[in-house]
Amino acid sequence: MERKLLLVLCLGLLVRMVVGAVLPITDPTEGRYALIAQEMAASGDWVTPRLWIEGEQVPYLGKPPLFFWATALSLRLLGASEFALRLPAMIAATALLALMFLVLKRSHGTPIAATGVVITATTGLVFFLFAAVIIDLQLMLFTAGAVFAHFSFVQTPDDGSRKWWSLLVFALLAGGLMTKGPVAIALFALPVGIWTAVHGKWAALRAHEWIAGSVLFSAMVVPWFVLAEIRNPGFLHYFLVNENLLRFLSTGYGDRYGIGHAVPRGSAVLMFVLGTLPWAPIAIWVVVKRRWEVVRSTLQDEGSSLFFIGFLSIVVFWSLARQVLPTYVLPAIPLFGAWLACELKHSEFPVRTLRSVTTGTVAAWCLVLCAAAPITASRSTRHVLAETTRVLGTGVGSTEIVFAGRAPHSAFFYAPDRITQRSPETIRDSLRRFLSAGDGSLLIIRDREWENLSKNGLPLVRFLLEVPGWKVIESATGNRNAHHAGVDAEPSLPRGAS
Repeated sequence: MERKLLLVLCLGLLVRMVVGAVLPITDPTEGRYALIAQEMAASGDWVTPRLWIEGEQVPYLGKPPLFFWATALSLRLLGASEFALRLPAMIAATALLALMFLVLKRSHGTPIAATGVVITATTGLVFFLFAAVIIDLQLMLFTAGAVFAHFSFVQTPDDGSRKWWSLLVFALLAGGLMTKGPVAIALFALPVGIWTAVHGKWAALRAHEWIAGSVLFSAMVVPWFVLAEIRNPGFLHYFLVNENLLRFLSTGYGDRYGIGHAVPRGSAVLMFVLGTLPWAPIAIWVVVKRRWEVVRSTLQDEGSSLFFIGFLSIVVFWSLARQVLPTYVLPAIPLFGAWLACELKHSEFPVRTLRSVTTGTVAAWCLVLCAAAPITASRSTRHVLAETTRVLGTGVGSTEIVFAGRAPHSAFFYAPDRITQRSPETIRDSLRRFLSAGDGSLLIIRDREWENLSKNGLPLVRFLLEVPGWKVIESATGNRNAHHAGVDAEPSLPRGAS
């Protein structure tokens, strides 16, 4: 049974990897992180990540650089491609699944280990983000991985191998801190602290390699933080206070790099339930069916107890925050998968049903992934820039390409030499500048922005081409083979455009 489950999972993840290698980088998140890594790989500055904002390249001090190091290194080794950008995330997710399988196999046996890995990898959030250019998959490896490593440390007899599990905990926590900051420590300390208190595991906690582990942790973390503060005075205050403390408590925490994602408190619960489909309803079914037996089995089994406390405490933690994205609950999902695998074993969940759910889920997610490809393409600039280059041919080098309003980050990844960094402007200003530039420029505008402009009347312009989500227009005086798109003969700007 375990082999069939893992085979289905491997086939599904292989499809996800192949699709991830060919899908374009989307905006805003993937485009932003891709551009930061691209700048790091090109400049060779491995201390200060940098990002273009409002026409100026500024230090990106919102996150530590470990994710950008991995991505920039991948770009240098493999060249600029979607696969190179997504490889670090795929490696992180795969490493977490491997560590999870190893720990659960040692403590609960192969069937529970295989089931836990399959549940984790086939949740909607993990499967669809498996090859995404995001930081949180790497954070999932370090935080959830540290919880699994701590459990294995506690379960291992006091022999030569035990200290290596302890040092792995410290190394993973250092990696988490270098990925997203102190929140990685909180997402480990909260479940482990509660579990330790519930089961009286204080002796095991004291038995960690605190001296050697602290030295290892400091060696991995301190040098970069010192260098970052020296090169960017004020970095530590902004990073520790604004990006970590105030970001958790307030919507107006002074974000330098974008717009906060304010949601009602408690939204993380809904994000977690939706993100763990289709397994969340099965977990609810198990709890309803077994009722107090679930509580008894969870408390009696130390591993099941840690996993349950782990995912529940992380979800509650994010439920109290004011700035939350669905990706924030990713570290809770492997712990949820491990707990549910234990409960399915206790409830004697039919093996055939488990196999059917897994196969159906993988097939459904793959179909959704392929069906969503056009939507993904419309959220990227790859296709519109490629088509523009194809139509212009040899004339592309002399033509300025202007994006209406603000150029998306992915545009600078796909066409770094043809897109000029400009300060953000209104759609009206973009159109005015485009018209004044004559035949030497093209304007790329989103479909929805074009529709808003069309309602107010347009000057005489012509479509050069259209791709899903985008339109490329040129002035009516251009001599390319384009078709007319305009309703005003007078070259006046649209009324109310912004």
